[in-house]
Amino acid sequence: MEIVQAALQEVGRRWERNEVSVAQEHLATAITQRVLAQASLRASYLPANGRRALLACVQGNRHSVGLRIVADTLEIGGWEACFLGADVPNADLLAFASMRRPHLIALSLSLPEQLAPTRDAIRDLRDTLGDDCPPIWVGGLVTLRSDQLWRKLGADGWAVDALGRLAPG
Repeated sequence: MEIVQAALQEVGRRWERNEVSVAQEHLATAITQRVLAQASLRASYLPANGRRALLACVQGNRHSVGLRIVADTLEIGGWEACFLGADVPNADLLAFASMRRPHLIALSLSLPEQLAPTRDAIRDLRDTLGDDCPPIWVGGLVTLRSDQLWRKLGADGWAVDALGRLAPG
């Protein structure tokens, strides 16, 4: 997983510098998804622990591979991971969280323009779920710009990378 993550980060850096095309980035993503699926089939899973995680890319974020790695890692660890994927509308996220009542919510954002929608989603989740709102963690490329950004978003913690290295929170 570390190799896959490092490779995708390098592709992302090269895309930002216009050294790879969108088509090349999409090919790298497709290859990564295939590698992850094969790795998932070979993994040794821990017994179910009764915990549920809800994972979603916030509205506007179409970059879901890192969050998929988080979901796979949680599943290997015995969690039930409800991975909603990319660009989840806020209303749908709220409805799903209300229905599933997860023990953890993980939100992914990639670009600065996704900061406000993430802040809104966190606020709305807390308002909707009230005292039953589980911890909400954030992660993704834009969150690496500041190790305190997660606090400004109103989250409970921050995943530094897709392999679950967590910041204090």
